[in-house]
Amino acid sequence: MKRFTMLAILLAAIAPNALAVPANEDFVEIAQFPTPAPGAFGVVGTNLPDGRFLLWNGLDVIIQDEPGSGFFSRMATGYLGDPGFIALSPDGHTALLGAGWGDGTTANLYLLDTNAPVDYTAGSEIVGPSHFSAAFLSESIVILDKGTPAFGAELVAFDISAKKSAPQFVSLLAKPPLPEGEKAILDKPAFAFSTSINFDPSGTILYVMDGNTRELRTFTTAAIQNAIDTVSTLDWVTDGTSVGLAGDYFGGGVSGFTIPEGHLVIAGSEGFLQPGGIQIVNVGTEAVVTTLDPAGDQPFYSAFVNSATGELIVKDGTFGSEVAYATSTGVPALPSLSLLGIAVLTGLFVTSAGRKHNKISRAS
Repeated sequence: MKRFTMLAILLAAIAPNALAVPANEDFVEIAQFPTPAPGAFGVVGTNLPDGRFLLWNGLDVIIQDEPGSGFFSRMATGYLGDPGFIALSPDGHTALLGAGWGDGTTANLYLLDTNAPVDYTAGSEIVGPSHFSAAFLSESIVILDKGTPAFGAELVAFDISAKKSAPQFVSLLAKPPLPEGEKAILDKPAFAFSTSINFDPSGTILYVMDGNTRELRTFTTAAIQNAIDTVSTLDWVTDGTSVGLAGDYFGGGVSGFTIPEGHLVIAGSEGFLQPGGIQIVNVGTEAVVTTLDPAGDQPFYSAFVNSATGELIVKDGTFGSEVAYATSTGVPALPSLSLLGIAVLTGLFVTSAGRKHNKISRAS
């Protein structure tokens, strides 16, 4: 009972700091953050249910050693491409890797079971449309934000279970008929370009941005499913709900949501060679709570939000930059302990004599 009381006090000491929206001073540089493979532009990431980040650099699939750690290890290799996204299926272990550009004959999607990872095997790819980002609607249906030959962008529903070797893709601006396995659900405005898309934590709302006008809209899962079922296309204006005004937010789209507040995390910049950062946006008021800039020079940023732990990793997107920052290293929240928390934690170590804490020691 005494140990339980001490633990309760410790959690109370940690909580106010651990749950706060991060500030610039809360970020530390990750010395060993993976770099893009030769020929790849960037690194993309998501997280596993156990709180570890999962990354892909255009060759290797990389796993964070433990939640909050600044150390990473290779899980599998041979997955070549210019990373567009890595997304996790609702089953919690099937990762989909998107290599971006595709011409309808080039395989540009990979599946990897993180419970039993294997190196790339020839013929295991999926031929998919060109894409920038994606989100799972179900175990087999993926929503892709993709470009078009007519300098536009749209969302399509892609059935990854179809695994067709060479479907004949048709411009979605021409509407159906569409290739087997793919259904158009949303045409963006003319000259729009693709950005990150994300379902909210409840899975009922999809956030989509027009990267040209920096207009953010939401679409309900019910409307998306109906568009798939009826082979119809949603209208950007009449079927979408505007969030803020065009130009209010950076152009990278919604990267994820803070824990526990549920604020939007929007990375990017105001435009090409324009000031950038990471905006934390209140969903209810649509106001920017704070703008983060750990690098201090307002570059374009990409952001990875850990939906299990709340950890935030942001990447300086300046061409040639390999700098990334995280809101924590080592065991989450330990760097922000109050003096009371440190004193209580010391007491816990004493009462737990004989037990080793190798992971804490290694990460400090």
